[in-house]
Amino acid sequence: MKFKIIFLYCFCLQIVSGQNHRIDSLHKVLINSNDTTRINTLITIGRLHFHGNPDSALIYLKEALESAEDLNYKRALKEVNVSYSVYYFLKNNFDKSIDFAKKVLIIKGPVFTAEFDGDAYTLLANGYLRKNMSDKSLSYYHLAAGVYENLKLEGKIAMVENNIGNIFYEQNRYKEAITYYSKSIEKRIHIGVEKELITPYNNLGNCFNALHDYKKALQYQEKALALSIKTNNLFNVASCYQDIGAIYFGMDDLKKSREYKQKALNIFRNTDYLVEATSCYLGIGEIYAEEKNYKTALTYIDSARIIADSTDFTFNRHLVYKSLSGIYKLMGNYKEALEYSEMTAAFQDSLVNEDNNKTLTEMQTKYESEKKDIEILVQKAEAEKQHTQRNGFIAGSVLLLFLLVFILRGYRQKQKASSIISQQKEIIEEKNKGMTDSINYAKKIQQAHLPTEKYIEKSLERLKK
Repeated sequence: MKFKIIFLYCFCLQIVSGQNHRIDSLHKVLINSNDTTRINTLITIGRLHFHGNPDSALIYLKEALESAEDLNYKRALKEVNVSYSVYYFLKNNFDKSIDFAKKVLIIKGPVFTAEFDGDAYTLLANGYLRKNMSDKSLSYYHLAAGVYENLKLEGKIAMVENNIGNIFYEQNRYKEAITYYSKSIEKRIHIGVEKELITPYNNLGNCFNALHDYKKALQYQEKALALSIKTNNLFNVASCYQDIGAIYFGMDDLKKSREYKQKALNIFRNTDYLVEATSCYLGIGEIYAEEKNYKTALTYIDSARIIADSTDFTFNRHLVYKSLSGIYKLMGNYKEALEYSEMTAAFQDSLVNEDNNKTLTEMQTKYESEKKDIEILVQKAEAEKQHTQRNGFIAGSVLLLFLLVFILRGYRQKQKASSIISQQKEIIEEKNKGMTDSINYAKKIQQAHLPTEKYIEKSLERLKK
């Protein structure tokens, strides 16, 4: 059984088409770039080397880190330490990965660098999960989720949900794991990132395989395989081959199981993916053991043991020792069987115990409760905001109504005053007209009784004579 952790940089696990061409283009950018652009370019080139030639990544990351420290360039300091953490995680050096993730959190950068803090919490959780420290892992995933939720980074929230599912998967709590993998899938479908559905599909298939629902298990693995081929992602293609092989093993189709697991091993062999290579060797060994070819089985499983012992991934070592104990028992070598059985029991006690399960359940319940409390507070604040807005709208409407009444009243008073003035004007004009008519009439009467100028002139002429 295995699960897949979703990493922070998807291209860390992909063979990118045209990657060499892209690196060449970025080298040209370095020639004419200023200090900050140069640092960011060095980080990008370093990350592109994670797959294929990871050790070369350190050359670029080291130069980027030194330049960022000289300039006290906080954003780059955080990002380059995140990149270092990813590098050491891929190299299965989980202690160093954790150390660099902690450095990210120590650096106090501006507000817009908060996403790197979320990435650091995620890397801490991933590292502690690989070291079988589930309680610490879960607490850091919750911190990461809080950062991503504040920033509304739905894609990274989906990543965290997938990885929380891994914790429950490791504890054989498959139904709870399915719940989280399904949440991750729903979010990824919602935001339309098809290629990022590969890992949760793959993990979901593993859960149904563990529950012996082989039909559903194959459906999800085939979905993951189709997307892996479509995106030319060889790592995920190999993972799907490996997991499909595990399903056929459960179905007792040993021929198909070996065929798929060998395809996976051909890709993982001689790579830095030690955890995945261990699972391949172990799976093929178990197929040979099932066929009673114990000598060949031991060859493969011993290869798995050598790789598993070189890492501190407890989960794989537990599976290898359990398998070795079973094969030695079948071979009649009870001494070796007992030794590996005791080693298996020691790992089993550390992997799954009631106290650990209780702690995880309490932590998850507390997180869900706190999350619900926050949601209630947000809803309450939203309701208060709507109540305030409604009251404001009502008060504004009443004020507007009073204003309209005042304006209407003033308008009517103005109209009334205008009407009175108009009437008074008409009266005055009527009186003026009457007075004018009277004056004109008097003038006419006066003119009728008075002698004309011509009569006066004639009378004066007569007097002269």
